[in-house]
Order: sequence, then C-alpha cells, then structure tokens
Amino acid sequence: MAGDQGSANSFKLAAIGSTRLVRLLGDWQTGRLALHEDLAAQLRRLIRSGVLSSGTRLPAERPLGQALNLSRNTVSRALDVLRGEGLLSSRQGDGTYVTFRPMPGSHRGDDRLGSFVGGRDLRRIDLRSAALPGLSMVTDEIARLDGSRMRALVASHGYEPVGLPELRIAVAEYYSNLGLPTEPENILVTSGAQQALRLFAASMVNRDATVVLEEPSFRGAIESLKALGVRIVGVPSGADGIDIDKLASTVARVSPALIVLQSTVHNPTGSVLDGFRRSRVAAIAARHGVPVIDDATLADTIIDGDRRPIPWVRGAT
Repeated sequence: MAGDQGSANSFKLAAIGSTRLVRLLGDWQTGRLALHEDLAAQLRRLIRSGVLSSGTRLPAERPLGQALNLSRNTVSRALDVLRGEGLLSSRQGDGTYVTFRPMPGSHRGDDRLGSFVGGRDLRRIDLRSAALPGLSMVTDEIARLDGSRMRALVASHGYEPVGLPELRIAVAEYYSNLGLPTEPENILVTSGAQQALRLFAASMVNRDATVVLEEPSFRGAIESLKALGVRIVGVPSGADGIDIDKLASTVARVSPALIVLQSTVHNPTGSVLDGFRRSRVAAIAARHGVPVIDDATLADTIIDGDRRPIPWVRGAT
C-alpha cells in the first residue's frame, strides 16, 4: 500500500467479482426487512467478520444488481447504508471499497469473537459471554497424567472413535455412583452436549418428523434440530421446569418422534424438575412410546441444597 491518503485509493488491495460475492452472501433475504436493508445487513456481517477485508473493491452496482436479480437502485441504497456507517468508501470513477478494519486478533468468519480480544479487567464482570474461565484444577489434573501414557497417545494418530478408555471408565463410574448402573461400553464421549444431541437425534428421527422441545431452550438444541430438518413444537418451560400438563396434551396431539428437554439445571431458566414431575414425564413418554433426550450437562452446577440425582435414576424410566 502506498501511503495512507485517507481515500479509497489507499485501500486498493483486491477486487471481488459479482459471482463470488453472491456466493458469499448466501441466503441473505429474511423477508422481514426491505430488500436493501437485508442486503446491507448481510454485507455488514461479511465486512465485520473480515470475510470482506479492508481494501476489497466491490463489484459495480449494476452488474451486482444483475447477479442478485435486483435493481441497481436497491443495491445503491444498501451500499449507501454501509457508506454512512463508515464500512464502505466510494469515489467517482474508481469504485467502492471496504474501509472497515476488524479489531486486531479477531477471527475471520465471526465478528462476535472480537468481544474476547483484550486482557481481562478484574474490576469488571464481563457479561458479553456465558463462557466461564478455566479452572486451575485442569492443569493440576494434566500434571498428574502418566507421562508414558501420554507419549503413547501422541505417538499414534490419537483418534479414539468412542473416547479414551480411561475417560469412559471414569464417566461410567460417575453415573454408577449416582445410582444408574453404567458400564464403559455404554459411554460415547463427544466434543460436547450439542454434538451428542445431534448424533442421537439423527439416529432417532427422519427429516420432517415432529420433535417436542421446551420453550425456551438451549440454543444448540434448536440449531441441531433445525439442521436435521425436523418440525419443532414448543412446550412452555418455567421456574419449575417443563409444563407437564401441556407436555401431555401436546404429545397426544402431535405424536412426536422425540422429546428433548433439560430436567436438571435448565438452560436458560435454571429450573430443576422434582421427582414427581420427572415420573410424569417418564410416564407420558412410555404411554406414547416416545424416546426422550434429557440434556443434563449442567447438573453439577447445582449450588442450592443437596446434589439432585441425575434424571430418571429413581422412579420410572
């Protein structure tokens, strides 16, 4: 770049064609906003995430409109919005350029990660994310690992399709100690609750099947089920957990292929189903022959009162 002259010329690094930009825009029409607002919103996301980097020259308005099957006026109005926000800069006869520079260290593809850039200020409580800091016990446990075992693991490809044997043994013991007899062969280790839910749901339902889900619910559950192409029917969930009477009537009405809930430390309400409600859920599922996915990921975060048993280890199953 030859000197910063404060104009679009100082950002001339690359150009993007109409065809490629259309691919990057993807399914940008929401149907809730005017066309130029939808287009501006998607372009804004591409710019702020760094997919369209500073200095990129956009296609001319007319060919871009033709590629998007839009009028030139619609494209011009969308770009005007972004010019007004300082994300784009245009110069007569020279073109339109991206002039937004992402925060240093931010990750391409998701501008939300920019909120994590920078050091921690211990005087403030950061509410930008629900992610908790790491625990010192993690490093303590890593230090206790058998060095020879670690060397053996890294000497191979390291892939364990169902999880490390030691971890599966430990998880099985965890559930057995809670009153649910479990063998390591019953355990499949995943990268998280969302992957586990996706794998199980995919094995249980077909596209266009009906799934009953608490409302509100864990965002990852919603995204996983939507990705499977199922029809989601919500059942209210509040301070005491899922509305059992509503669940019973909904299951009878829609005949779902699956019920997905969080009986213990619901995300986001924090509710915990008592034993009576658990037994009613189990009875409803058994009566209609509907399998239940119960995400108990946050069960160990209970801090009020005694540790509750994991769902369904007592009473009906």
